[in-house]
Amino acid sequence: MDVADSTSETPPVFDHDNLALAAQTNLLQFYLTHLASTLVPPMKLDMRDSMTPSFSQTESPNSETDDSTSAANKVLFSILGTPTTDSTSNAVSKSSSKLCSVCGDKSTGLHYGAATCEGCKGFFKRSVQNKKVYHCSQDNCCEIDKQNRNRCQSCRFRKCISKGMLTEAVREDRMPGGRNGNSIYSNYKQRRSIIRKTKDYVEEQERRPFQSLPSGKKLIKELVEMDCLDRLINLKGLRINPSANCDIAPACKRLTRIGDEIVEQLVEWTKTLPFFDELPVEAHTHLLTQRWAELVLLSAGYYACSVFTPDSPDTTEMIDETDEISFTNPQVNLRLLQNRLSLVLGKEIPLEHVAKEAGPLVTRFTTLLHSFSNLKVSPEAYVCIKAITLLHLSADSTLDRSIIDKVNTLQDHFVKTLQIHLHQPGEDAQTTSLAQILDWLPDLRNASSVLLHSKMFYVPFLLCKNPRRLVFDE
Repeated sequence: MDVADSTSETPPVFDHDNLALAAQTNLLQFYLTHLASTLVPPMKLDMRDSMTPSFSQTESPNSETDDSTSAANKVLFSILGTPTTDSTSNAVSKSSSKLCSVCGDKSTGLHYGAATCEGCKGFFKRSVQNKKVYHCSQDNCCEIDKQNRNRCQSCRFRKCISKGMLTEAVREDRMPGGRNGNSIYSNYKQRRSIIRKTKDYVEEQERRPFQSLPSGKKLIKELVEMDCLDRLINLKGLRINPSANCDIAPACKRLTRIGDEIVEQLVEWTKTLPFFDELPVEAHTHLLTQRWAELVLLSAGYYACSVFTPDSPDTTEMIDETDEISFTNPQVNLRLLQNRLSLVLGKEIPLEHVAKEAGPLVTRFTTLLHSFSNLKVSPEAYVCIKAITLLHLSADSTLDRSIIDKVNTLQDHFVKTLQIHLHQPGEDAQTTSLAQILDWLPDLRNASSVLLHSKMFYVPFLLCKNPRRLVFDE
């Protein structure tokens, strides 16, 4: 059967008007309708009538990603939100840029990611290059200042790390051409400079901005326990009822509800976050409306990496019948998507149709999966990345300045929490650096623009689902 004949006999699987994923309104407004009515927690129902969302203007689905190219070249700005204001930057530079962040001596500039003196710079460089292992004779709480910085090397090195000095930057410094010839080192300096400015400003203004927010391991533990990834991946609309007749209508109706299910699961996840009560409802609504596509891809990608074994790069042959997603071959994933769509809809869907409508999305998602699997992210790192992604505000955010500052402060808190986790020693120590993760996040944003453009929100979930979870009995 040729493509023309198959078109006349195949149900309108990819007819987005029939699927009503966007109804006849803007895609973001479609999600706003659900978010505005479901995001209000039970204790705040009396606020419903007075709540006015801060993004009532019409936006195009791609408005958030039009600057994806520049965002990829400015890694930190695309991850940490808007930079500090000029007044903030000036205040910070006057108060802290002249002092070493480790010992308080006179700073000679930014060294390996933090403003330090020559002494601490040299100490950190020697410690990394010589692979020194220090031990504190006290309780790892020695005071490090200009007078006694040489008394405990262990606590001094620990403070270097906590202040943002990066071992990767020392390694880059040893490469041919030195630090001045390597753009990666420049990215390190820019990223850590802004992180430090934000941190110093926040500490100067409010010593503990969010009293109810746990810290360290407790915070990560709460995020892991509340993630509910399995419920998000195994959406009801993508399951098959083997006892039902092969009627296409019920399946199409289920697909139209995929957007509703995604919103419902993401909203419920947001309500469980430790900082939910720290931000107003309109802020959560605004953040979810901007970032839901990235959260979908991140969740699906992590689920795939945790359930399936990434295939080797040389696995390129076409597999006619496969039960697992490929991390390297888009053609394998197109065939997998065709098989699973045919199962869900109860009728054979031509591969040509799948390739035409979903080909770019499948290709981009496969590339994203491959790069994400190389990071070897732990559950603890994943939940931190998820929070960082949610808390990213675009440069043209319409929220009040005070709310923007709160969101940026929260995000910075999770960036530092992730950094501390990545530097934890032990058997489960992460080999992935914070820089590698931050450099990957623009890929996530670019892939989300393809998902938004396709409006086929179910594709990542359908590809990543465990085949044993595809079938259910009503």
